[in-house]
Amino acid sequence: MIPFLAFIVSFFISYFLIPYIKKFGIRTNILAYPNERSVHEVPIPTMGGLSFFISFLFSFLLFGTSSSQKPFLLGAIIIFIVGLIDDSTDLKPMIKLLGQIIGVGVFLLFYIIIFPHSILKNPYILFLGYIFVLVAINAINLTDGLDGLAGGIFVISSLIFLYILVSEKEIVLLIFSLIGGVIGFLFFNFYPAFIFMGDTGSNFLGFSLGVLSLYTIEVYNIFPGILYVFLILSVPILDTVFAIIRRFIRKQPIFKADKGHIHHILISLGVSHPMAVIIIWILVALSFIPVFLVNFVKARLIPSLFIVFFYYFVLICGIIYINRLKKRGRKD
Repeated sequence: MIPFLAFIVSFFISYFLIPYIKKFGIRTNILAYPNERSVHEVPIPTMGGLSFFISFLFSFLLFGTSSSQKPFLLGAIIIFIVGLIDDSTDLKPMIKLLGQIIGVGVFLLFYIIIFPHSILKNPYILFLGYIFVLVAINAINLTDGLDGLAGGIFVISSLIFLYILVSEKEIVLLIFSLIGGVIGFLFFNFYPAFIFMGDTGSNFLGFSLGVLSLYTIEVYNIFPGILYVFLILSVPILDTVFAIIRRFIRKQPIFKADKGHIHHILISLGVSHPMAVIIIWILVALSFIPVFLVNFVKARLIPSLFIVFFYYFVLICGIIYINRLKKRGRKD
């Protein structure tokens, strides 16, 4: 009952905050102006992530009864502040990355202090976990290219995490507090968007998914925890990996933005803006099937690995195929 109350409170706070944040963005000229990569044609207020961050904080602090999530709250606040400054002043990529490194580091430091027997005490797992959360932050940032896309990916992925972490009461409360605010925001962010979440929002959502990934590995151990994580976040992970490979081949900086992401390719193929978002939402939701199957076979090694490899094989083939369609369209 309490998680549902947290969801409702978070939803309504976020929903009613949006008009005020939009007015603030217009008055202070914190706007996203159209450029060669954007699909909007007029300046749109950003910093919409402020709505679901505030709603999450209020809801979680109101209904939370444990101090176990203090590391998450501390790290999230730092990540949020970095995003807020970036939306206001347009930070250089390396400075923004440094802020993210500090935020994730604070989370991990306090997490290990509170949970001294955590699997993250292993230095190798700690290092890989550190890197993965940083990747998750930037992966969600990369998906924030169409109205409603990043928010929808976050909600769907969080619900699948909820399926495998349903026995963890504090994590369940955390997830409900998060998705309530994001859904409230999506009412104003789906096409045509009245406001964008900005780095204020995308950094926070990426950090949250990264932390949920570490919680999954904590609960299920390395195996099958890592399989669940790579299945649930398969779409943003592959989109990020292809972006890195693409920029490396073109000898472009890794942080240099381009129009080669999955959502850009769908738009270039003539798919409408809202339909491209819905297609990617469906792709993310489909990851529930292999997650369910791994759970169904009780995470036995051989069948679980087969499920994961087959699912990734299908996804990769699909991405390569639509890339070829895009190139063929250019030739025609």
